Amino acid sequence: MIRNLSYALVLAALAVCNSASASANRTFVSAQHGVDLNSALGCSAAAPCRTFGVALGVTNPGGEIIAIDSGGYGPFVIDRSVSVEAPDGVYAGIAVPTGTGILIATAGVTVHLRGLTINGTGGTAGSIGIDLAAGSALSIEHVTVSNFVGAASYGLRAAAVQTLSVVDSTFRDCLLAVVLTNVQTATITGSRFLGTITGPASGGTLPRTGAYGVWVQSSDGVTSPAVAIVDCVVNEGVQIGFAALDGNNAGAPALDLAVDRSLVSGSDAGLGLTDANSTGATIRASASRSTFTHLRTGALGVDGAQATALLDGVTITDSAAAYAINASTGGAIKSFGNNTLSGNAVDSGGGVLTPLGVQ
Repeated sequence: MIRNLSYALVLAALAVCNSASASANRTFVSAQHGVDLNSALGCSAAAPCRTFGVALGVTNPGGEIIAIDSGGYGPFVIDRSVSVEAPDGVYAGIAVPTGTGILIATAGVTVHLRGLTINGTGGTAGSIGIDLAAGSALSIEHVTVSNFVGAASYGLRAAAVQTLSVVDSTFRDCLLAVVLTNVQTATITGSRFLGTITGPASGGTLPRTGAYGVWVQSSDGVTSPAVAIVDCVVNEGVQIGFAALDGNNAGAPALDLAVDRSLVSGSDAGLGLTDANSTGATIRASASRSTFTHLRTGALGVDGAQATALLDGVTITDSAAAYAINASTGGAIKSFGNNTLSGNAVDSGGGVLTPLGVQ
Protein backbone atom coordinates (compact mmCIF):
# COMPACT_ATOMS: atom_id res chain seq x y z
CA MET A 1 0.00 0.00 0.00
CA ILE A 2 2.85 2.38 0.79
CA ARG A 3 4.29 1.73 -2.67
CA ASN A 4 0.93 2.44 -4.30
CA LEU A 5 0.53 5.59 -2.25
CA SER A 6 3.98 6.83 -3.27
CA TYR A 7 3.18 6.14 -6.93
CA ALA A 8 -0.06 8.08 -6.62
CA LEU A 9 1.79 11.01 -5.06
CA VAL A 10 4.30 11.02 -7.90
CA LEU A 11 1.49 11.07 -10.48
CA ALA A 12 -0.22 13.89 -8.62
CA ALA A 13 3.02 15.87 -8.53
CA LEU A 14 3.52 15.37 -12.28
CA ALA A 15 -0.04 16.49 -12.95
CA VAL A 16 0.54 19.66 -10.95
CA CYS A 17 3.77 20.35 -12.87
CA ASN A 18 2.12 19.74 -16.22
CA SER A 19 -0.82 21.95 -15.29
CA ALA A 20 1.55 24.72 -14.26
CA SER A 21 3.53 24.47 -17.48
CA ALA A 22 0.45 24.21 -19.73
CA SER A 23 0.23 27.99 -19.81
CA ALA A 24 3.34 29.89 -20.90
CA ASN A 25 4.56 33.28 -22.05
CA ARG A 26 6.47 31.69 -24.94
CA THR A 27 5.27 28.67 -26.90
CA PHE A 28 6.60 26.86 -29.97
CA VAL A 29 5.25 25.08 -33.03
CA SER A 30 7.02 22.70 -35.38
CA ALA A 31 5.85 21.45 -38.78
CA GLN A 32 8.45 18.69 -38.70
CA HIS A 33 8.03 17.08 -35.29
CA GLY A 34 5.34 19.04 -33.44
CA VAL A 35 2.37 17.27 -31.84
CA ASP A 36 -0.71 19.15 -30.69
CA LEU A 37 -1.06 16.83 -27.70
CA ASN A 38 2.04 18.63 -26.40
CA SER A 39 -0.29 21.41 -25.33
CA ALA A 40 -0.41 19.50 -22.03
CA LEU A 41 3.30 20.31 -21.74
CA GLY A 42 2.85 23.95 -22.65
CA CYS A 43 4.07 23.63 -26.29
CA SER A 44 7.63 24.08 -25.09
CA ALA A 45 10.70 24.20 -27.31
CA ALA A 46 11.49 20.61 -26.29
CA ALA A 47 7.89 19.48 -26.90
CA PRO A 48 6.43 21.83 -29.54
CA CYS A 49 2.87 21.75 -30.80
CA ARG A 50 1.94 21.27 -34.44
CA THR A 51 -0.34 24.25 -35.13
CA PHE A 52 -0.56 27.91 -34.17
CA GLY A 53 -4.18 27.55 -33.08
CA VAL A 54 -3.44 24.90 -30.44
CA ALA A 55 -0.33 26.71 -29.22
CA LEU A 56 -2.37 29.88 -28.83
CA GLY A 57 -4.65 28.11 -26.37
CA VAL A 58 -1.76 27.65 -23.92
CA THR A 59 -0.07 31.00 -24.54
CA ASN A 60 -0.62 33.70 -21.95
CA PRO A 61 -2.08 37.02 -23.15
CA GLY A 62 0.83 39.19 -24.22
CA GLY A 63 2.99 36.15 -24.95
CA GLU A 64 4.51 34.87 -28.18
CA ILE A 65 4.32 31.83 -30.44
CA ILE A 66 7.41 30.93 -32.48
CA ALA A 67 7.66 28.61 -35.48
CA ILE A 68 10.77 26.43 -35.13
CA ASP A 69 11.00 25.05 -38.66
CA SER A 70 9.55 25.35 -42.16
CA GLY A 71 6.23 23.89 -43.24
CA GLY A 72 2.49 24.50 -43.34
CA TYR A 73 0.74 25.51 -40.13
CA GLY A 74 -2.87 26.11 -41.16
CA PRO A 75 -5.41 28.92 -40.56
CA PHE A 76 -6.23 30.01 -37.03
CA VAL A 77 -8.22 32.50 -34.95
CA ILE A 78 -6.53 34.91 -32.52
CA ASP A 79 -8.56 35.73 -29.40
CA ARG A 80 -5.94 37.42 -27.22
CA SER A 81 -2.97 39.77 -27.37
CA VAL A 82 -0.08 37.78 -28.79
CA SER A 83 2.93 37.80 -31.09
CA VAL A 84 3.08 35.09 -33.79
CA GLU A 85 6.50 34.86 -35.44
CA ALA A 86 8.61 32.91 -37.90
CA PRO A 87 12.33 33.74 -37.58
CA ASP A 88 14.39 34.62 -40.65
CA GLY A 89 14.98 31.50 -42.75
CA VAL A 90 11.86 29.71 -41.50
CA TYR A 91 8.93 29.37 -43.92
CA ALA A 92 5.72 29.38 -41.89
CA GLY A 93 3.01 28.84 -44.48
CA ILE A 94 -0.72 29.24 -44.00
CA ALA A 95 -2.73 27.79 -46.90
CA VAL A 96 -6.25 29.18 -47.30
CA PRO A 97 -8.40 27.20 -49.76
CA THR A 98 -11.49 29.06 -48.56
CA GLY A 99 -12.48 31.39 -45.74
CA THR A 100 -9.89 33.29 -43.69
CA GLY A 101 -6.22 32.62 -42.96
CA ILE A 102 -5.88 34.62 -39.73
CA LEU A 103 -8.95 36.05 -38.02
CA ILE A 104 -8.66 38.63 -35.21
CA ALA A 105 -12.07 39.49 -33.78
CA THR A 106 -11.65 40.22 -30.06
CA ALA A 107 -12.01 43.75 -28.74
CA GLY A 108 -8.98 45.34 -27.12
CA VAL A 109 -6.32 42.86 -28.25
CA THR A 110 -2.90 43.83 -29.60
CA VAL A 111 -1.44 41.42 -32.17
CA HIS A 112 1.96 41.22 -33.85
CA LEU A 113 2.51 39.02 -36.93
CA ARG A 114 6.02 38.56 -38.27
CA GLY A 115 7.57 36.45 -41.02
CA LEU A 116 4.43 34.54 -42.03
CA THR A 117 3.40 33.52 -45.57
CA ILE A 118 -0.33 33.37 -46.27
CA ASN A 119 -1.45 31.84 -49.55
CA GLY A 120 -4.96 31.71 -50.99
CA THR A 121 -4.91 28.31 -52.63
CA GLY A 122 -8.52 28.07 -53.77
CA GLY A 123 -9.24 31.42 -55.43
CA THR A 124 -12.72 31.30 -53.90
CA ALA A 125 -14.92 34.38 -53.52
CA GLY A 126 -14.81 36.12 -50.16
CA SER A 127 -11.49 34.64 -49.03
CA ILE A 128 -9.33 36.79 -46.76
CA GLY A 129 -5.66 36.51 -45.84
CA ILE A 130 -5.76 38.53 -42.60
CA ASP A 131 -9.09 39.77 -41.24
CA LEU A 132 -8.91 42.29 -38.41
CA ALA A 133 -12.60 42.48 -37.52
CA ALA A 134 -12.03 43.79 -33.98
CA GLY A 135 -9.06 44.67 -31.81
CA SER A 136 -6.95 47.55 -30.58
CA ALA A 137 -3.77 47.25 -32.66
CA LEU A 138 -2.17 45.06 -35.30
CA SER A 139 1.48 45.10 -36.36
CA ILE A 140 2.55 43.18 -39.49
CA GLU A 141 6.24 42.76 -40.38
CA HIS A 142 7.89 40.79 -43.19
CA VAL A 143 4.62 39.07 -44.11
CA THR A 144 3.67 37.84 -47.59
CA VAL A 145 0.01 37.54 -48.59
CA SER A 146 -0.73 36.08 -52.03
CA ASN A 147 -3.41 34.80 -54.39
CA PHE A 148 -6.63 36.14 -52.92
CA VAL A 149 -8.09 36.80 -56.36
CA GLY A 150 -11.73 35.70 -56.06
CA ALA A 151 -14.59 38.20 -56.02
CA ALA A 152 -14.69 40.28 -52.80
CA SER A 153 -11.40 38.76 -51.63
CA TYR A 154 -8.92 40.65 -49.47
CA GLY A 155 -5.25 40.32 -48.65
CA LEU A 156 -5.75 42.36 -45.47
CA ARG A 157 -9.05 43.74 -44.24
CA ALA A 158 -9.08 45.92 -41.14
CA ALA A 159 -12.15 47.52 -39.63
CA ALA A 160 -12.92 49.62 -36.55
CA VAL A 161 -9.51 49.36 -34.88
CA GLN A 162 -7.23 51.99 -33.39
CA THR A 163 -3.80 51.33 -34.85
CA LEU A 164 -2.40 49.37 -37.79
CA SER A 165 1.24 49.08 -38.84
CA VAL A 166 2.49 47.22 -41.94
CA VAL A 167 6.26 47.07 -42.48
CA ASP A 168 8.28 45.45 -45.30
CA SER A 169 5.45 43.21 -46.46
CA THR A 170 4.26 41.98 -49.87
CA PHE A 171 0.71 41.66 -51.16
CA ARG A 172 0.80 39.75 -54.44
CA ASP A 173 -2.12 38.89 -56.72
CA CYS A 174 -4.79 40.05 -54.28
CA LEU A 175 -7.95 41.55 -55.74
CA LEU A 176 -8.22 44.01 -52.83
CA ALA A 177 -4.77 44.02 -51.28
CA VAL A 178 -5.35 46.24 -48.22
CA VAL A 179 -8.75 47.66 -47.29
CA LEU A 180 -8.99 49.89 -44.22
CA THR A 181 -12.45 50.81 -42.93
CA ASN A 182 -12.81 53.12 -39.94
CA VAL A 183 -9.22 52.50 -38.82
CA GLN A 184 -8.08 55.34 -36.58
CA THR A 185 -4.43 55.46 -37.64
CA ALA A 186 -2.41 53.31 -40.04
CA THR A 187 1.16 53.37 -41.30
CA ILE A 188 2.26 51.25 -44.26
CA THR A 189 5.99 51.40 -45.00
CA GLY A 190 8.43 49.65 -47.31
CA SER A 191 5.75 47.37 -48.75
CA ARG A 192 4.84 46.10 -52.21
CA PHE A 193 1.50 45.72 -53.95
CA LEU A 194 2.01 43.48 -56.94
CA GLY A 195 -0.35 41.98 -59.46
CA THR A 196 -0.29 40.19 -62.79
CA ILE A 197 -1.66 41.20 -66.17
CA THR A 198 -3.51 38.10 -67.29
CA GLY A 199 -4.17 38.91 -70.96
CA PRO A 200 -4.35 41.55 -73.69
CA ALA A 201 -6.47 44.66 -73.27
CA SER A 202 -10.18 44.19 -73.97
CA GLY A 203 -12.22 47.33 -74.60
CA GLY A 204 -9.34 49.42 -73.33
CA THR A 205 -9.15 47.54 -70.03
CA LEU A 206 -6.30 45.29 -68.99
CA PRO A 207 -7.31 42.14 -67.08
CA ARG A 208 -5.43 42.28 -63.81
CA THR A 209 -5.27 40.20 -60.65
CA GLY A 210 -5.29 43.33 -58.45
CA ALA A 211 -7.96 46.02 -58.29
CA TYR A 212 -6.59 48.19 -55.44
CA GLY A 213 -3.29 48.45 -53.61
CA VAL A 214 -4.59 50.36 -50.57
CA TRP A 215 -8.21 51.43 -50.17
CA VAL A 216 -9.09 53.69 -47.21
CA GLN A 217 -12.69 54.36 -46.25
CA SER A 218 -14.62 56.07 -43.48
CA SER A 219 -18.28 55.17 -43.11
CA ASP A 220 -19.28 54.98 -39.44
CA GLY A 221 -19.94 58.69 -38.88
CA VAL A 222 -17.39 58.76 -36.05
CA THR A 223 -13.90 57.69 -37.10
CA SER A 224 -11.55 60.05 -38.94
CA PRO A 225 -8.84 57.81 -40.39
CA ALA A 226 -5.28 59.07 -40.77
CA VAL A 227 -3.24 56.82 -43.07
CA ALA A 228 0.42 57.23 -44.10
CA ILE A 229 1.96 55.26 -46.98
CA VAL A 230 5.74 55.56 -47.22
CA ASP A 231 8.35 53.88 -49.48
CA CYS A 232 5.79 51.62 -51.15
CA VAL A 233 5.54 50.24 -54.70
CA VAL A 234 2.54 49.38 -56.87
CA ASN A 235 3.09 47.63 -60.20
CA GLU A 236 1.07 47.35 -63.43
CA GLY A 237 -0.85 44.30 -62.24
CA VAL A 238 -2.85 46.49 -59.83
CA GLN A 239 -5.50 48.74 -61.36
CA ILE A 240 -5.48 51.60 -58.82
CA GLY A 241 -2.57 52.31 -56.50
CA PHE A 242 -4.07 54.21 -53.55
CA ALA A 243 -7.66 55.33 -53.01
CA ALA A 244 -9.65 57.21 -50.37
CA LEU A 245 -13.45 57.13 -50.13
CA ASP A 246 -15.78 58.75 -47.62
CA GLY A 247 -18.28 55.93 -47.99
CA ASN A 248 -21.35 58.19 -48.20
CA ASN A 249 -20.57 59.19 -44.65
CA ALA A 250 -22.61 62.20 -43.53
CA GLY A 251 -21.03 63.21 -40.26
CA ALA A 252 -17.49 61.97 -39.77
CA PRO A 253 -14.48 64.29 -39.48
CA ALA A 254 -11.89 64.36 -42.22
CA LEU A 255 -10.18 61.37 -43.77
CA ASP A 256 -6.45 61.99 -44.25
CA LEU A 257 -4.23 60.01 -46.62
CA ALA A 258 -0.53 60.82 -47.08
CA VAL A 259 1.67 59.13 -49.72
CA ASP A 260 5.41 59.77 -49.50
CA ARG A 261 8.43 58.42 -51.44
CA SER A 262 6.32 55.85 -53.26
CA LEU A 263 5.98 54.57 -56.82
CA VAL A 264 2.96 53.60 -58.89
CA SER A 265 3.87 52.27 -62.33
CA GLY A 266 1.75 50.91 -65.17
CA SER A 267 -1.58 51.00 -63.33
CA ASP A 268 -4.71 52.74 -64.55
CA ALA A 269 -4.58 55.36 -61.79
CA GLY A 270 -2.12 56.32 -59.08
CA LEU A 271 -4.11 58.17 -56.42
CA GLY A 272 -7.90 58.52 -56.44
CA LEU A 273 -10.13 60.49 -54.07
CA THR A 274 -13.91 60.11 -54.09
CA ASP A 275 -16.30 62.11 -51.94
CA ALA A 276 -19.48 60.08 -52.41
CA ASN A 277 -21.51 62.46 -50.26
CA SER A 278 -20.79 66.16 -50.75
CA THR A 279 -22.29 66.96 -47.31
CA GLY A 280 -20.20 64.32 -45.55
CA ALA A 281 -16.60 63.95 -44.50
CA THR A 282 -13.83 65.88 -46.15
CA ILE A 283 -11.04 63.90 -47.80
CA ARG A 284 -7.55 65.33 -47.63
CA ALA A 285 -4.73 63.58 -49.46
CA SER A 286 -1.14 64.48 -50.12
CA ALA A 287 1.51 63.01 -52.41
CA SER A 288 5.11 64.00 -51.83
CA ARG A 289 8.46 62.91 -53.29
CA SER A 290 6.63 60.18 -55.22
CA THR A 291 6.57 59.01 -58.84
CA PHE A 292 3.57 58.10 -60.96
CA THR A 293 4.49 56.75 -64.37
CA HIS A 294 3.00 54.98 -67.40
CA LEU A 295 -0.55 55.21 -66.05
CA ARG A 296 -3.31 54.44 -68.53
CA THR A 297 -5.93 56.83 -67.09
CA GLY A 298 -4.13 59.34 -64.89
CA ALA A 299 -1.90 59.86 -61.91
CA LEU A 300 -4.32 61.76 -59.70
CA GLY A 301 -8.12 61.96 -59.77
CA VAL A 302 -10.39 64.02 -57.51
CA ASP A 303 -14.14 63.44 -57.49
CA GLY A 304 -16.25 65.41 -55.02
CA ALA A 305 -16.57 68.89 -53.55
CA GLN A 306 -15.16 67.80 -50.19
CA ALA A 307 -12.02 66.20 -51.67
CA THR A 308 -8.66 68.00 -51.78
CA ALA A 309 -5.26 66.76 -52.90
CA LEU A 310 -1.87 68.36 -52.32
CA LEU A 311 1.17 67.74 -54.56
CA ASP A 312 4.68 68.36 -53.26
CA GLY A 313 7.74 67.27 -55.24
CA VAL A 314 5.84 64.68 -57.30
CA THR A 315 6.98 63.33 -60.68
CA ILE A 316 4.29 62.34 -63.19
CA THR A 317 5.55 60.96 -66.48
CA ASP A 318 4.41 59.14 -69.62
CA SER A 319 0.79 58.84 -68.54
CA ALA A 320 -2.57 59.49 -70.19
CA ALA A 321 -3.12 62.46 -67.87
CA ALA A 322 -1.27 63.96 -64.95
CA TYR A 323 -4.33 64.96 -62.95
CA ALA A 324 -8.07 65.47 -63.26
CA ILE A 325 -10.90 67.02 -61.26
CA ASN A 326 -14.42 65.78 -61.99
CA ALA A 327 -16.12 68.78 -63.57
CA SER A 328 -19.60 67.80 -62.36
CA THR A 329 -18.73 67.15 -58.71
CA GLY A 330 -15.75 69.41 -58.09
CA GLY A 331 -12.82 69.12 -55.72
CA ALA A 332 -9.41 70.75 -55.60
CA ILE A 333 -5.78 69.96 -56.35
CA LYS A 334 -3.16 72.19 -54.76
CA SER A 335 0.51 72.38 -55.65
CA PHE A 336 3.67 73.89 -54.23
CA GLY A 337 4.86 74.34 -57.82
CA ASN A 338 7.79 71.96 -57.45
CA ASN A 339 6.37 68.98 -59.35
CA THR A 340 7.66 67.47 -62.60
CA LEU A 341 5.19 66.69 -65.41
CA SER A 342 6.76 65.15 -68.48
CA GLY A 343 5.70 63.10 -71.48
CA ASN A 344 2.03 62.88 -70.52
CA ALA A 345 -0.65 62.86 -73.23
CA VAL A 346 -2.21 65.78 -71.33
CA ASP A 347 -1.17 67.33 -68.08
CA SER A 348 -4.68 68.35 -67.03
CA GLY A 349 -7.50 65.96 -67.73
CA GLY A 350 -9.82 68.53 -66.16
CA GLY A 351 -9.55 71.30 -63.59
CA VAL A 352 -6.55 73.37 -62.61
CA LEU A 353 -3.85 73.25 -59.96
CA THR A 354 -4.15 75.83 -57.20
CA PRO A 355 -0.67 77.23 -56.45
CA LEU A 356 0.52 77.36 -52.85
CA GLY A 357 3.35 79.38 -51.42
CA VAL A 358 6.13 77.73 -49.42
CA GLN A 359 5.59 78.56 -45.77
